[in-house]
Amino acid sequence: MRSVISIFLLLFTTLLYSQTSSHSNKKLKIDSLLNESHQRGFFNGNVLVAIDGQIIYQNEIGYARADKSQPLNREHIFKIGSIAKEFDGVAIMLLNEKKKLSLDNTVSDYFPALPGWSKKVTIKDLLQYTSGLPSFNNQKIRTDEQVWNHLKNLDSLEFEPGTGYKYNNLNTFLRKRIVEKVSGQSFSEFTQENLLDAAGIKNSIIDPENSAPGMAQAFDVEFVPDNYPPYMSGWVALDIQDMSKWIESLHSGEILRQESLIKLLDSYKNNQSTLGSSDFQNGNLHYHYHHGQSGNFEASSYYNAKEKFTVIFLTNQKGNNVGGLTNAVDAILRGEKFSIPKKSIELSLRSKIHHHGYEAGMEFYNHIRKNEFDIYDFKNEEKELLETAEYLAQNEYTSEAIKLLNFISDKFPDSDKATAQLKELL
Repeated sequence: MRSVISIFLLLFTTLLYSQTSSHSNKKLKIDSLLNESHQRGFFNGNVLVAIDGQIIYQNEIGYARADKSQPLNREHIFKIGSIAKEFDGVAIMLLNEKKKLSLDNTVSDYFPALPGWSKKVTIKDLLQYTSGLPSFNNQKIRTDEQVWNHLKNLDSLEFEPGTGYKYNNLNTFLRKRIVEKVSGQSFSEFTQENLLDAAGIKNSIIDPENSAPGMAQAFDVEFVPDNYPPYMSGWVALDIQDMSKWIESLHSGEILRQESLIKLLDSYKNNQSTLGSSDFQNGNLHYHYHHGQSGNFEASSYYNAKEKFTVIFLTNQKGNNVGGLTNAVDAILRGEKFSIPKKSIELSLRSKIHHHGYEAGMEFYNHIRKNEFDIYDFKNEEKELLETAEYLAQNEYTSEAIKLLNFISDKFPDSDKATAQLKELL
């Protein structure tokens, strides 16, 4: 008997040591990946990696302030952009479970004063972005009152509801307002009571001011802080540990029934749903991934239901690379080869032009093309330049956008997109 027990203990100890050693090796690789990404200038934020609920890596890399006076800590709160749309989506499904609304109800059932299109758009359409509500200028239409006025004056939809896909925040806005109408509470009150408290989330702020205690400050690649005016209402910001609690609660059935979660993950022709992107294998959830950004805040959450991986990135200096970093960490966890993502040309170039002018920006571009070609994303050079021009045009740097589009047209003579953008601006 003692021999059997000894053998069992030896096997258990060997297995435990092997697992610990494996996790330690993965932790070292993740740490190396992220520190190198920070040195290259495209990761400044907090990260959490867990396997089957056990955190194997958690770190805070970089600064909480643009002046570099304060390092990030574990309790810093970040805006999470579109990931916050999960809260209004889940709120809708919670009310559906309680039979207080149906996904087949139309917008006009709640807001009959809206134009005729509201009689055709269902709650399901709002959840799946199949409403046909067209894009709008979110630089000029920002507050709740401005959005309401826009909707009241909207004559028609871009397409018949349920027949196409258009991702925009008018859908998100109406979901929140329906939650308020049905529950009799403000969206913030409902979310705090039924979602945040229920998930055990303690360190969150809804619609935080930039100067709110505990908030990380967002800044661009030039370390210039954001100064964006308020944008709609009902956006949840939280720290990385509470982000982990939210994912766990969402997928454990603590907040919603499994069938409600599946409905929320359902998407139109594999486009994004309210919960972002997902993949099913043989009817079972394989993974759920969501990306969000708000100014220079950028976030991603990845939950692999099959492998029990959780990977979360919260950053206050957008690098357009949290998706690539997630893929790299996922590869490390699987024991596969990985590569460090490339740095965004767009984010660096647009900041140079924005703060120092077009000539300084192009001098910078020529420098990195000659000296840092392997670090920047020159594989998608045309796309990165076009996105830079689009950003400049949207932010009323019209002359700089035109100069850059002419440069793109000369460099890429077959670029139809550059020609089309130029026609719009001239």
